[in-house]
Amino acid sequence: MASQNKVSIKQAIPLFEGIDKFDEFQISRMCLITRVTAGETILKRNDETTDVFLIIDGTVSVRDYSIDGKEVSYLEISTGGIFGEFAAIDGRPRSASIEAKADATIASMSAQDFRKLIASDGAFGLRLAEHLVAKARGLSQRVFEYGALSVRQRLHAEILRLCDTEAANGQVCTISPAPSHYELATRIATHREAVTKELNRLVSQGIARLERRSITITDLPRLRRAVSGDDLA
Repeated sequence: MASQNKVSIKQAIPLFEGIDKFDEFQISRMCLITRVTAGETILKRNDETTDVFLIIDGTVSVRDYSIDGKEVSYLEISTGGIFGEFAAIDGRPRSASIEAKADATIASMSAQDFRKLIASDGAFGLRLAEHLVAKARGLSQRVFEYGALSVRQRLHAEILRLCDTEAANGQVCTISPAPSHYELATRIATHREAVTKELNRLVSQGIARLERRSITITDLPRLRRAVSGDDLA
C-alpha cells in the first residue's frame, strides 16, 4: 500500500458523522491514508492484526478460498464503508480475506483508537451496533439461501441485492458495471456455467437484457416473485 495525503475522514465515512467529542483533526491523526491497487490483498484470513479500515473511495471484496482453491465471495464494500471492525472489537484473527476490487483510497485506524471512539460517544456506539446488526442480518440471509434455495433462486436473490444497491425503482433496474458470471458464481456457491445458463434463461423469458458489463432487469416484480417461491415457468 502506498501512503497518501490526509483527507476528510469524518466527511468521507458516514459512520463517523456527528461524533462531537473528536473533531476532524483528531480523527485524521488517528488514521494512516494509503492507496491500494486493483487485485491487491489488504487482509488475509487468520491475520492477527486488529486495525479498522475505512474506504475513502473505491471498492473491496470480502472473500475466502477453500483448501482446493475454490473461491467464495461474501460481499463487496464500497466508498464510505468500513471493514476489519470485528477483529478490532474482539481481538480475534481475521475471519475473511479482503482484496481491492478496484483502485481504492483507504484509511487505517488502530483498534485502540477505534475502541476509544466507541467509548467516547453513546450515539456512535449505537450507530456501530446498527451497522454490525445489518451485517449479521445480511450474512444470515445468505446462509438461509445456501441451505434453502436452488441455484436459480440464489442467482435471482443476488441480482435483486445488486438492484437494491443501484437504488432501483419500479419495474426496471440496470446493474452497471455488472459482476462477471464467474464473480456471480463465487457469491452464490455455484459454477460459472450455471450462472450463464440461468442468465440466458432470464433473457429468453424477456426478464433480462445482457450487454457488455451490464445486466438490465426489465421485470423486477416477476423476479421478486420467483425468489419468494413462485418460480418462473
